[in-house]
Amino acid sequence: MLNEDGSESNERFKLKTSYINVFKEDDKYFTEGLIWGYNFHICTITAPVEGVSEPLPLILKGKKLVFEEQEPEYDINCKFELEFDENGLHIKDKNYHCSNYMFYCGAHASVHDVHLVKTNKGCN
Repeated sequence: MLNEDGSESNERFKLKTSYINVFKEDDKYFTEGLIWGYNFHICTITAPVEGVSEPLPLILKGKKLVFEEQEPEYDINCKFELEFDENGLHIKDKNYHCSNYMFYCGAHASVHDVHLVKTNKGCN
């Protein structure tokens, strides 16, 4: 088996599972998760607090859960949207500012236009 870069791999396969955990505490929404990109790069979705791993706070706007962060002095305008449909969850970060500036994402990973299929499995 060959890796994406053409080198040989001794492993038969590698499992890459993206997930998003969305939950509500009191009347506030939160999320945290891990999105796999190309070449085993990942994007970790947590609150953008340096040195701390906390869930990302969300606000319900219509049928979407949204996180927005603006830092005009750095020309950052992050808008992270989660929208559920009958098949699962659709994630948007149209200008890639959340992936590039707010979340910890590898060079080949982002959270824009990601669709995660709904499962009934819980975490073990």
